[in-house]
Amino acid sequence: MKSTTDVSKIKSEFSLQNATSFGGVKIFLAYLEKIKLAEAMQDLSGGKAHNAIFPVHRILLYLIIGWTLGCERMFHFRKLQHDALLRRFLGGRWYAEDIAIQLYYLLYVFGEDSKSERKVQYELFIEHFEQGYTEDGRRLPDGWKNQLSLFLRLREIIVVVGMYRSWDLRQPDDWTRDFLQDSRMRIINGISLIDDFL
Repeated sequence: MKSTTDVSKIKSEFSLQNATSFGGVKIFLAYLEKIKLAEAMQDLSGGKAHNAIFPVHRILLYLIIGWTLGCERMFHFRKLQHDALLRRFLGGRWYAEDIAIQLYYLLYVFGEDSKSERKVQYELFIEHFEQGYTEDGRRLPDGWKNQLSLFLRLREIIVVVGMYRSWDLRQPDDWTRDFLQDSRMRIINGISLIDDFL
């Protein structure tokens, strides 16, 4: 199943109702589509498996588009992820990431010494999320739960980097010290907050 929409099939509309900050890039995206740049770059493996979650050709496509739109630093790329036109061209966001972000902020407060409480909260979250999401007849995408661990690990790295960037951690309080110690262990070992009870 194709996850992106051909840019040439997206109707141009000159109104503010569906405005996008990067609407002018539609011509460039249509050109990239016409020359089949994404398909040509799929032959670039860069040492990654062909079925990697973030394949090299996808990363390069994001970089090319981002640089064209003036993204000079990695954090500038954040503004691209919410643009409807770019999401449609690049295949959108990962559905499971949105859920994992909420789940992370629910579970991170339970340290490694509170895994049983963390498990209870995880099970309650999943139960109520699935119940609420499907009550109107909607279906959850296949395999979404299998991706939660990956996106929880990603969120943990983002949070820890943000803490080191924004906080003075030379003399952290006890909770912060324990949190950073637990996070470091999980990051180094490549595990998430939920791996122990999946």
